[in-house]
Amino acid sequence: MRSSKNKQEREMISKFSSYLKRHNIYFESDITEDGISRITMLFKNCEMCPQNVMEGCIYFYDDCMEARVYYSKLGAQICGESDNRSELYRFLNFLHARLWPCAMDGKGGELYKSQSLFCPRFFITEDGEWDITATLLIPYSHYELDELQTEDFITAALPDFMNRLSGPIFLILADKITADEAIRIVKRETGGM
Repeated sequence: MRSSKNKQEREMISKFSSYLKRHNIYFESDITEDGISRITMLFKNCEMCPQNVMEGCIYFYDDCMEARVYYSKLGAQICGESDNRSELYRFLNFLHARLWPCAMDGKGGELYKSQSLFCPRFFITEDGEWDITATLLIPYSHYELDELQTEDFITAALPDFMNRLSGPIFLILADKITADEAIRIVKRETGGM
């Protein structure tokens, strides 16, 4: 039973790696200390993010993948040093409860219609690293049905969404705005809620 799951896992890694190569997204593959296969990605041109980059990784389990998108080490450092994390937690709670990012094809709907297929969770990691993260679990069966939308969401829609959230997030951490002000900004930019 385990060998068939390993085969499926390898197939998913191969499919996703091919997508990353075709789209010139920098990535590295490795195995974690726990024996989990992982792809780590770097998203450039995130002009609103610390260091203008965002990072991501995908962990490949027996029957699903866990995709994470998060700010650079500088973003984590800013978060770790801030005294305003409680305000950020309120803002992240709002995002988790009220925002539904869409997967878009970038071609005006030629490849697939814009839709909210995924529900990422927004949080700060509990490992002492202070990574501000959006994470989602995707069953392989779903990935196989909507390969392109899944790949685009992880590598384009979610990094773009996190890039646009950089302003409110880091203004909260710098004590320039409150969570309520950040919520108003996001509501205005997303057309209400």
